[in-house]
Amino acid sequence: MSKFRHVVFAAAAAALLVAPEAIAETNPTAVNDASIGSEGTADLEVQVPEVVRISKLTDISITDLAIANFSGTDKTGTAQSICVYSNIGADGAYAVTASGLELTNTAGAQGSDNTLPYAVSFTGGGTATPLTEGDKIGGFAAGASNDTIDCNGGTNASFSVTISSTDIQKVIAGTYNGTLTLLVQKEDGGGV
Repeated sequence: MSKFRHVVFAAAAAALLVAPEAIAETNPTAVNDASIGSEGTADLEVQVPEVVRISKLTDISITDLAIANFSGTDKTGTAQSICVYSNIGADGAYAVTASGLELTNTAGAQGSDNTLPYAVSFTGGGTATPLTEGDKIGGFAAGASNDTIDCNGGTNASFSVTISSTDIQKVIAGTYNGTLTLLVQKEDGGGV
């Protein structure tokens, strides 16, 4: 026999040796005489993790304090519209924890008059709710916007920052900086 015939024969023999995984074995159905083939079924399971994600936050700059803010009128910055995605439950329930609710004047003199506290109010699927430093507050919902991780290109929640007139009067003049952190997570545990 020629080498070519040995190669063809070897290839044909290898084609007949099919790995057991390639043959549908689970619940095989009978093959009628007119067809060639076999059919099988396989169960499939996919586990989708719980995901809660916040996005579209922007930096806040409050530079328009007025004399009224020194005489009893609190200063509230412009509300920031954001996106919170949650695939937990039909309404996309989640909780929020705020931290960093104090600004510091690093160029000013050291002491209690170089820190400026502020308050945060969060709205997510309902009315505005005040957040306090380190406290996990639940009852928020992503609602109809929870079918895409980017809120269908829009927003579905907001927050605003308020500085009390009393605190404004107590601090020295200067620029105060800090970082607000909003942690969104499952109401009774973590989220990705």
